Amino acid sequence: MLSRAGSITEAGQNRQRGMVLPFEPLSITFDEIRYAVDMPQEMKDQGIPGDRLELLKGISGAFRPGVLTALMGVRGAGKTTLMDVLAGRKTGGYIDGRIKISGYLKKQETFARIAGYCEQTDIHSPHVTVYESLEYSAWLRLPPEIDSETKMVTLNLAIAIPISGIDGVSKVKDGYNPATWMLEVTAPASETALGIDFANVFKNSEPYSEKEQDLFNAVGSMFVAIIFIGGHNISSVQPVVAIERTVFYRERAAGMYSALPCAFGQVAIEIPYVLVQTIVYTVIVYAMIGFEWTTDKFFWYLFFMYFTLLYFTFYGMMAVAVTPNRNIATIVSSFSHLIWILFSEFIIPKKRIPVWWRWYNYICPFAWTMYGLVASQFGDINDKLDKGETVKEFVNRYFGFDHDFLGFVALIVLGFTALFGFIFAYSIRAFHFQKR
Repeated sequence: MLSRAGSITEAGQNRQRGMVLPFEPLSITFDEIRYAVDMPQEMKDQGIPGDRLELLKGISGAFRPGVLTALMGVRGAGKTTLMDVLAGRKTGGYIDGRIKISGYLKKQETFARIAGYCEQTDIHSPHVTVYESLEYSAWLRLPPEIDSETKMVTLNLAIAIPISGIDGVSKVKDGYNPATWMLEVTAPASETALGIDFANVFKNSEPYSEKEQDLFNAVGSMFVAIIFIGGHNISSVQPVVAIERTVFYRERAAGMYSALPCAFGQVAIEIPYVLVQTIVYTVIVYAMIGFEWTTDKFFWYLFFMYFTLLYFTFYGMMAVAVTPNRNIATIVSSFSHLIWILFSEFIIPKKRIPVWWRWYNYICPFAWTMYGLVASQFGDINDKLDKGETVKEFVNRYFGFDHDFLGFVALIVLGFTALFGFIFAYSIRAFHFQKR
């Protein structure tokens, strides 16, 4: 993969990609990064062998999203060189190694559009302020769907000075190099004088809560899976039901079909299909996420996923049965799907939902699915998180999920499945939208 600068790892660059945050946080990993330049003539004259001078020698590392990372070293260690290579700002020399953005090989054209890089050289237009430059960059880089207020909040977060709120640490003086200040206040001698162990301060901070973040990642995987698979089930079943309803109208007029047996047949045929879908998905994903391999936890996961995907399918069928045509059914089901996502208790936990809207949380099937999945997998775990709170206590405090209530949650999810199937059957019998 050795190449001139500006063509980092050209092989494989055809692939591209693309929370409180108005954008998707990305990670950067780099492996065996090497950077060399042509050997200066002065060094050749001194008898140094070779045609190239290697400045970076097999550097590997990673930058995680949401974690402030300091790259520190003595003058001439290669800090700026490494950052220029990772940012794709080198215009000369030879670069070797792999750079990935959230697991995908870095493509410079895309990376330059989504990432901001503050160079060491202070190049700035004299006609605008620093804040105006950052504001302009935010307007160009962030998607147009993000409103102005959110962009300004993101901008203000980006320019906030780190290491604030720690008692005893003197603030950086105006005009003083923040990097030098950080090295001074975090030196062992300064820690001893101040009586502060910055390693422990960081370990007790919110960004260090890795176990809590792992928990949210697992819950998020459930959330996203239900959104996409459930939405797919709705959209895939509706064209079939719409066609079969037209056939039913014709055959009923001929005295061949009866409403309830026809509806029961359509409901019954989905049961084995969804079961196979759920089993295949659960066997693959359950192991990949790393859930506990116990009989009860696996059964609960399979149970809630199965009846969740089943009620999504029945809801799609119901939406067709209660509306005149498939276009209106798509609008109705899409709107309901979005509302379910909003009240699922993952984006906004029930305790944070305004009181006058909590009533909908109790009739939202997606919320009960999340309750069942999260409570069954994490509601009985007594392992402690980084802050001393057990997983069980955190799940109950943050989401309000109680493992002891799992049986009732299972009945509620089962009830939604039966309700949507019943409404579909009744609507097929009661409503007749064919006009001739």
